[in-house]
Amino acid sequence: MLKVKAKKTCKNIPKEITEYPKTDVILYTDGRRSYHYRVKKEGLYLQPPILAYSQGKNKYKIPDSYCVETTWGRGNNKQTVEYSINYIREKPFFRKLFSNNEKTLMLGIHLFGIHLETLKQARESKRKNNIERTGSN
Repeated sequence: MLKVKAKKTCKNIPKEITEYPKTDVILYTDGRRSYHYRVKKEGLYLQPPILAYSQGKNKYKIPDSYCVETTWGRGNNKQTVEYSINYIREKPFFRKLFSNNEKTLMLGIHLFGIHLETLKQARESKRKNNIERTGSN
């Protein structure tokens, strides 16, 4: 059964539609646009002070060892880009690979998918389990 998570905003209601982690696909829609994510590597949150955050009014945690393929648009305008984030010397290094359209101008959290609540909860759960296992030894 698909899980739908929604955050209410003034103009529209963003939704995440997914069976993650059973499948690696997440559909995100905000009522005007839709993004399809295929999670290749979920990544993890590093401990402060190394953990970095996105800029802007919403500060999203930036995961390490993260890779996602993002598709948006319709018909001839459909575009797919692969994004990855790896920390190098305690700083996040963002990499994007264009699979079919090198002229895309889209940037930001929606293409990297770092705003997805589904992935945030999965990473936090793994982190909590690792801390509990380490503490019980």
